[in-house]
Amino acid sequence: MVVENILSAFVERMNVHETTDLALASDDAPVIDYFLELPSTNRYLMEQYRHSGQTDAICACVADVQTAGVGRQGRSWQSPGQSITFSIRVPLDTELGQLGGLSLAIGTAVIGCLQTIVRQQLTLKWPNDVLAGDRKLSGILIESPGNAGGTTVLIIGIGVNFSGFDELTQLLDRPLVTLEQLLREDELNHLTANDEQLDAVTFEPMPLPPREKLIGSLIADVLHTIDEFQHSGWQKFAPRFAALDALHGHTVSVSHGTQRVVGIARGVADNGNLLVEIAGSVRSFAAGEVSLSHPMA
Repeated sequence: MVVENILSAFVERMNVHETTDLALASDDAPVIDYFLELPSTNRYLMEQYRHSGQTDAICACVADVQTAGVGRQGRSWQSPGQSITFSIRVPLDTELGQLGGLSLAIGTAVIGCLQTIVRQQLTLKWPNDVLAGDRKLSGILIESPGNAGGTTVLIIGIGVNFSGFDELTQLLDRPLVTLEQLLREDELNHLTANDEQLDAVTFEPMPLPPREKLIGSLIADVLHTIDEFQHSGWQKFAPRFAALDALHGHTVSVSHGTQRVVGIARGVADNGNLLVEIAGSVRSFAAGEVSLSHPMA
C-alpha cells in the first residue's frame, strides 16, 4: 500500500508539471522498492545497477529507517526519528561533465516542494543542504556508478528530517530541525503575530502531510527538475539558486584535504562550483567542507 500511495502522489504531482513541453510525463513513474529498514538506499540502487547493468529505467528505493547511510565525503548518515529517506536512479543521455550544478538545481526543487508545507523561508547551503536559518532540514547526495553505452547513470539520495526532533538533537551534535518542528514554529509565529492567546494545553500545530504523499511529490519534482536541466542547463536554475543561496555575502571557511581558507562567498560559477573571494581574488571550489565563520541571523 505504501508504494501505491507514493505512485499516486507522484502521478498527481506530475500532472501539474505536464503544462510544460518536456518529455517526462506522469506515466514515466519509477519502479519503486520499499523497505521498512535498509542500510542505505543509495547503496541498494548502486548494487542493483552493478548486478543488472540496466540503464534504461528510472528506479527508486524508499526506506522507513536507514541504518548505514552515507553522506558527503563518506560520512555515515543515519535516519533517526521519523525521517524520509529515498534514492532515485536515473539514466541520462548527458555526459557527467555537463551536469555541473545539477545538485543545486535539485536542491531548489526540494525546497520548492517543502516550501508548500512550511512558511519559514528555506535556503540552500552549497553544495547540498537545505536549511531553516542555520538548522539542517534536508540533505542531498548524488553519486554515479559510471557511464555505460553513452548513458550516464546518476543515483540521487535525499533525506528529510520529518519528525522526532528530540531524538535527532540527542543523536547528532549539530543544528537540525524537522518539518514537525517548523510547522509548530509556524503556528506559534502566526498566533504571536496576530496577538492571539496561546493555550499550551490545547495548542496543536498544523498536521504533517502523509509521508508517502510527500515522497511521491519530491520524486516527481526532482525528476521534473532533472528533465528541465537536461533541456535548459544551469542558466535556467541560476536565478532560482541565487534567491535561495544561504552563503552569498557571508564569511565562510572552506576546508579541502589539509587546506583551509577563509573568504566571502560570491555565489556559484556556471559549472556549480562555489566562488569565494579571498584577499581580493575570486577562487572556484568544486568540492570541500564549507562552514559559516559566524552564525546566520
